[in-house]
Amino acid sequence: MQLFSKKHNAASYALNKWFKTVRTSTWSTHADVKATFSDVDYM
Repeated sequence: MQLFSKKHNAASYALNKWFKTVRTSTWSTHADVKATFSDVDYM
């Protein structure tokens, strides 16, 4: 991710924000993830 951020500097802020959100979340269901990221789909 760090390498990608260095290569694609415009994406750096969004990637870091996403990473911090994911790292600190305690989801246990798809509904929990959907509450944070409304556009997420179940895979």
